Amino acid sequence: MTTDLALAIVLALTSALLFATSNVVEQRVAARAPEEESLRPQLLATLARQPVWLAGFAADVGGYGAQAAALAFGALLVVAPLGALGLLFSLLLDASVNGRRLFKSDLAAAVLLCAGLSVFLAVGAPSEGSATVSAASWAPALVILALVVAVASLTRRHVRGPARATLFGLASGMTFGINAALTKVVVHQLGQEPLSVFWHWELYGVAVLSVSGLIMVQSALQAGSLAAALPSMEVAEPVVATIVGVVILGEHLHAHGNGDKIVIAAAALAMLVGLFALARSRAAHSPPSPAVDRTLTRA
Repeated sequence: MTTDLALAIVLALTSALLFATSNVVEQRVAARAPEEESLRPQLLATLARQPVWLAGFAADVGGYGAQAAALAFGALLVVAPLGALGLLFSLLLDASVNGRRLFKSDLAAAVLLCAGLSVFLAVGAPSEGSATVSAASWAPALVILALVVAVASLTRRHVRGPARATLFGLASGMTFGINAALTKVVVHQLGQEPLSVFWHWELYGVAVLSVSGLIMVQSALQAGSLAAALPSMEVAEPVVATIVGVVILGEHLHAHGNGDKIVIAAAALAMLVGLFALARSRAAHSPPSPAVDRTLTRA
């Protein structure tokens, strides 16, 4: 393992942990925000008045910084799959904070996810593609994202509860998946010629997607419990980022023969199965412990 790859892995894991922390902290505050502020910038203004939410937002900023640093050292195909561990970290933190009990099925799903991820990175040995991509190449991904966001926006008055949280979570996960890929391009530009980044559209695309993604995440956390909002968000982001990394940035895996291809496919399947199993964790849907529930009620 090279030094750059080791740094990319450590930074990506740090990013996943910080994002998980922000999700758990921010959801407690966002759940109490007025419903009519959903998907509006006013929601951020309301949440920013709460010190606890600001602490979660600080973790968010730190997570994005760690992700950007990871992308400076490694391929998107390394950083994005590691981001999927954010779901596992969120479940562990939520269980600890709310006194929920984890089940054996959660442990099995976590082992499957981590094992699949380890084999995928070890055998696949992802390598970087080209960070110089025409704007036209991004068009299909951005159009699909715009359609999903439009559906979420147009249906927000008609969909309530967990379904609404899931829809907003999907839109935010896709937004941050594409944002991660654009961040990879911006980081490359900064490494080549720092001042030139201001003359490329990708930097401004990152700014727009970051703010809009933040609004959608908070709207998802506002609409339902962490169990309703988090799965679609945490599954969509690494999947979309990985697809964009392969299709648009031209990153690829190093499979030597059919045997490696079979192992990589099996590892990817194990990751997805583990991820979806964690997304349906019974622990996330169980009520908090009585002591925690009384504390939340008084708050």
